[in-house]
Amino acid sequence: AAEHAILELLEFGRDVALGILDGLPATLSDAQRELIRSTTKGEVTVAVTVTDESGNQPIECEFIWAWVPSQRPPKTANANNDI
Repeated sequence: AAEHAILELLEFGRDVALGILDGLPATLSDAQRELIRSTTKGEVTVAVTVTDESGNQPIECEFIWAWVPSQRPPKTANANNDI
């Protein structure tokens, strides 16, 4: 499946980040994993924890992961005649 992801900035804190920012690995819930396995296209939103060197979380983000089939299904002979 072709995959596309968007990292969306939800909130940027007024405190300045100290040092390097680190995005911890995002974790999918069991329901999100099942949705990905069982559907040919869709999207899931995953919270992302971003911390700075002091352990503070200066920004809040979410990751939107969308997928579609890598090939379109073949057209049927009556596809243009269906009303």
